Amino acid sequence: MPNIQIALGTDMRYFEQTLIAMLSVLRSTPAPITVHLFGLKLSDGALQRFETAARSCGADPIHHRITGDMSARWRSTLYDYISPAAIASLYVPSVVGTGRCLFLDSDTMCFADIRPLCEADILGRPVAVVTDHHWLKDLINNPSALSNTEYVMAPQPYWEIFNSGVVLFDCDMINADDEFRHLLETHPVDSGDQHHLNQTFKGCGAFVHPSWNCHSGLPGHYIYVQRHMIPQEFHVSQIPAKIWHFRGRCKPWNTEDTPPLGADGAPLPDSLIPAEDDPVLDEVEPADPQVWNHAVGIRHVQYRRAAARLLAEALPETA
Repeated sequence: MPNIQIALGTDMRYFEQTLIAMLSVLRSTPAPITVHLFGLKLSDGALQRFETAARSCGADPIHHRITGDMSARWRSTLYDYISPAAIASLYVPSVVGTGRCLFLDSDTMCFADIRPLCEADILGRPVAVVTDHHWLKDLINNPSALSNTEYVMAPQPYWEIFNSGVVLFDCDMINADDEFRHLLETHPVDSGDQHHLNQTFKGCGAFVHPSWNCHSGLPGHYIYVQRHMIPQEFHVSQIPAKIWHFRGRCKPWNTEDTPPLGADGAPLPDSLIPAEDDPVLDEVEPADPQVWNHAVGIRHVQYRRAAARLLAEALPETA
């Protein structure tokens, strides 16, 4: 089988979560995989854990240091929870160099073989991406912000804004285009990696099914959003999430970010938390905030449970 390449970027702040994201891919994909880790000031101990965890799954680990010149371009102060290491995604094509490479954010968890995504027909486009349904949901609740998104995406329709948490790069195609390289690696990053990637590749991306980048692993989210914001001819069917993405400020590893589940905020017994592949949550939509928050809270618990298993299997002495 041809080798698959994935890339992640992190500093010490999100190193543990990056390991979990990586392991979720490696445990779900029975294929030769090369893992490119873009590290910002990672300790020697962290790099050793990365290499040990990757090799425990039969993967080939490669570390790329995020240099001062790279991180100096990061000027975004919009979201304090986003690490400057997110700039790694802009350097995937030039550093990885050749072939396709799937970039994943640290707040993702994979539950499916990624080979179908990595080998998909992307219509000769430089990137394969997923519409940012979370962004569009915010526009449903705040229509006054729509004009800014329309401005950013012009002349493309606003609903083509894509999320930067899961992006498949065709490195050969991008490296052969001086304009793409210039846009990716020269301009200051004032508004975050997602804005920068959308500015670079708007109108050039191949859109794949949102199950590959599903907000909180709840497919009812994109069904709800497309019903309100996306023309009928571009609607997709609902299928279980393949990659969960905990986009936004609330992260599943922070227990204080988990919405209350039991009566009066008490935790639910583990016996009442369904398995990660249980379809019970697939139909939940964000129209009812209370029901939605309950579903997100369950996903947080499921994430922590799955994360503990992944670490125990790959690094039993430190889990």
